[in-house]
Amino acid sequence: LKRLSALYPDLGLSDKKLCAYLKMGLSSKDIAQLMNMSIRSVEMNRYRLRKKMGIDRETNLGDFLQKF
Repeated sequence: LKRLSALYPDLGLSDKKLCAYLKMGLSSKDIAQLMNMSIRSVEMNRYRLRKKMGIDRETNLGDFLQKF
């Protein structure tokens, strides 16, 4: 998370939590239960995270974070 914060300083706390859950390999359904939100909200957060990080749609966000 320190490297993530250093490269992307505009990420908020919920963005960092989402990144941690994605790095753990959790699905959107599991993340929604942990963060107490709907699956659609998790998908929107994933979209916003991609936009903040400058990642295109073809790149898998989970794989990107695994390599990070």
